[in-house]
Amino acid sequence: MEFRLTPEQEQFRDTVRRIVDSAQIAPDGLTAESYAEIWRRFGELGVAGLCVVEEQGGFSGAPEDIALVAMEMGRSPTVAPRIEAAAGAAFVLGKSGTALARECLQRLVAGDCCPAIAFTEGRGPGGTEIVRTRAVAVADGFQLTGKKIAVVGGATANLLLVTAMLPDNRIGLFAVDPSTAGIKCDSYRLADMTLVADVLLTVVQVPEAALILSGNTALEVMEEAFDVATMTLCASSVGGMEKSIELTIEYLKMRNQFGHPLANFQALQHQIADMFMLATNARSSLFAAIAALKGPPRDRRIAVSGCKITVSAAAKEVTGRSVHLHGGIGFTTEYAVGHLFRRAVVDEQLFGGTEFHLERRIDERRRNAGNTPCLAVA
Repeated sequence: MEFRLTPEQEQFRDTVRRIVDSAQIAPDGLTAESYAEIWRRFGELGVAGLCVVEEQGGFSGAPEDIALVAMEMGRSPTVAPRIEAAAGAAFVLGKSGTALARECLQRLVAGDCCPAIAFTEGRGPGGTEIVRTRAVAVADGFQLTGKKIAVVGGATANLLLVTAMLPDNRIGLFAVDPSTAGIKCDSYRLADMTLVADVLLTVVQVPEAALILSGNTALEVMEEAFDVATMTLCASSVGGMEKSIELTIEYLKMRNQFGHPLANFQALQHQIADMFMLATNARSSLFAAIAALKGPPRDRRIAVSGCKITVSAAAKEVTGRSVHLHGGIGFTTEYAVGHLFRRAVVDEQLFGGTEFHLERRIDERRRNAGNTPCLAVA
C-alpha cells in the first residue's frame, strides 16, 4: 500500500512542520492560556478546517489529511495541541445535521471552537454499558448529572460532547458549553504533561436543541468517531517516532567516543536500523487503518485496533531506545527525546489500551467466523 502526497499536501505539511519544529520546548507542558492561543494559531492556518468535509464548510475531512497533520504535531508533544479530539468531534457534528451542530462546525473551521469528547466514565471508550450519566427530561430541555473522567482537552475546551442515558434508556449525545452552570472541570496533567480534566455535571440545564444525536444512530456515530480519533492518535505517535529517530541519528553523528563519532559504531547502527523498521511497520499499519476507515464497519474496527496495538508497541520501543542511546541527556525535560517517550507511554492508554484493542479484534473476528477460536495478529 502506498500513499503519495500531492503538492498541496506537501506544502501544508512543511508549513505545519516549520511551526512545530521552531517552537521552544515547554518542559512543564502548555498552560490553558497558551494552549488556547496555539490552537487559535493553528485554526487560522486551517488545521481545524481539515477535520471538516468541504460540503459542511471545511477544507477536507479526509482521514489521510487529518493523519498528515497529526504526524507533524506528534513531532513536538510539548508545544503542539492534540488534534484527536477535534477530529472525533468534527465527525460527530458532521453526522448530526442539527442547527447547533452546523453552528459548532462553522466555529471549528474558523478556529474559534476547541472541542473535547467527554465519553469516558471509567471503563474505556463510550457505549451504553458504561454510560452512567443521566439526562432527565424537563419542561424546556434536559438536566444532565454524572461524571466524565480524563477528558483530553477538557481543561481548555469551549465545547463538550457529552454522552448520557435518556429517560427511555437510549443513548444521547449532547453538545454542551463547559461554562454552563453546574459543570465543574478539575484539570490535571498526565505523565507527558497533557492537560486533561474530570468533568462533573451536577443538574446541568441544557436546551432540547443540545441533543444532537440519540439511539442507535448515536452509538454508531460514536463508535466511528472513536476510530477516527484513535487513527489520529496513532498518526501522532508515528510522527513522534520519526522525530525521535531523527534526533538520535543527529546526536550519534555529533557525539564522539574513542576518537570516532558514535554513528560509526556498527552496534549502534543496528539499533537505528531496528528503530527504523519498527517505525516503518507502524506507518504501514497506519495507512491500512486510514484505508479501512472508508470501508465496512467490521474491517474498520479490526484495522484500527490492529493499528493501535502495533503503533503503541513500536512507539514505546523506538522512543525508549532513543532515550537509551542518548544517555543522560535523554532524561532531561529540556530535551525533546524524553518528552517523546512519555507521550508514547501515555498514548498507549488513550482511546483504549492494548488489552482493550486485542479483545476488540478477537471479538470482531469471532463474530464473523461463527465464534470459532482465532489468534489476533497486530
